[in-house]
Amino acid sequence: MRGHLRRRDRRKKTAGKKAPCTTWQLVVEGERDADGKRAQHYRSFRGDKSDAEQALRDFIKEIETGIVGGDQLTVAEFIEKWLAHQGARTRPSTTARYRDLLEFLVIPKIGSRKLSQIRPIHIQQVYDMASKTGNRRTGGELAPKTIGQLHRVLSGALKRAYAWQLIATNPCAAASPPRSARREMRALDRDESLRLIDAASGTRLFVPIVLSIAVGFRRGELLALTWADVDFEQGTVSVSRTLNSDLSFGEPKTAAGRRTVGMPPTAMAALKSHRAKQNSERLRADYYDDQGLLFADPFGGPWKPDSITTLFRSICKRAGVGVLRWHDLRHTAASLMIAAGLPPTTVASTLGHANPGVTMSIYAHMLKGAEKAVATAMENVFQGIKTAG
Repeated sequence: MRGHLRRRDRRKKTAGKKAPCTTWQLVVEGERDADGKRAQHYRSFRGDKSDAEQALRDFIKEIETGIVGGDQLTVAEFIEKWLAHQGARTRPSTTARYRDLLEFLVIPKIGSRKLSQIRPIHIQQVYDMASKTGNRRTGGELAPKTIGQLHRVLSGALKRAYAWQLIATNPCAAASPPRSARREMRALDRDESLRLIDAASGTRLFVPIVLSIAVGFRRGELLALTWADVDFEQGTVSVSRTLNSDLSFGEPKTAAGRRTVGMPPTAMAALKSHRAKQNSERLRADYYDDQGLLFADPFGGPWKPDSITTLFRSICKRAGVGVLRWHDLRHTAASLMIAAGLPPTTVASTLGHANPGVTMSIYAHMLKGAEKAVATAMENVFQGIKTAG
């Protein structure tokens, strides 16, 4: 946007004398409309020329960002505007996570401060306090990993504030969140996988666990599946969406997340049995809003993702496999595929990775075991060949 000043000199009486008082009209030229006519915005300002020029720059910034009175904007007000901005660009579950972190850990501490007055020390104090008392459930220490998430979200928000020219620098750049130890990836071996499946028999999680171990579905992908996604003749299941934490359906995590995967016959048999059981329950129910979901709540609606956790933990305990996250079943699927000698490209397409490089980077330590398999296979080729030249 462009702008300019129009000087309007006037004189006013002060202490019996006429003293000069300069008034300026701030003019900002906006976008052209359909007829080619350019919109203009006006504001009056009284003071010297250098102050008027700064006022003009602020006026342009307000119009460009849609934020009036940027210098008076509080951190809480900015965060609300940034979340609205992000809401149109990220998945609902991601935006909800951003809001949860910022509203609980940031706004109570520095939300009332002016955005333009935030310094690195204020950000550091947020991190330090969250580290000691940021656990919402216990009121005690918050995991470094969560503070690291907060740092990335807050830094991204303030980077946008910098781009919108609301702050001169990003104060997060000079703040240091605590280092978090990388959590070791957990993958079950074949015997542990079978024990877990056996322990889940007769529970609502039996078929979900079978499918996740078979092909590594993410939890949200699994809970968004419908019977229309299942092809019993071809023995495949197609993923085209995911269930968010707010029970809305969205796009898969990546474009490669849209995929059709072949299922083991055992998994397809489990699905057939599950469909018959679900049909029986639907007929007995007083109310059932049939949305065609493979895994629905007792009334036919989406199954809340977080509600799986308690039952899953009890099944893991009964199976004697220790504490697992649902995502560890995805790692288990990848591990079993690699152990079976499937190439990384096949593993990547089954898991919905954007490219095999992602698979290689995550499961490189598992792929090392393939070296012996290659040596053994090639030795079979060379059987009988003389080793002396």
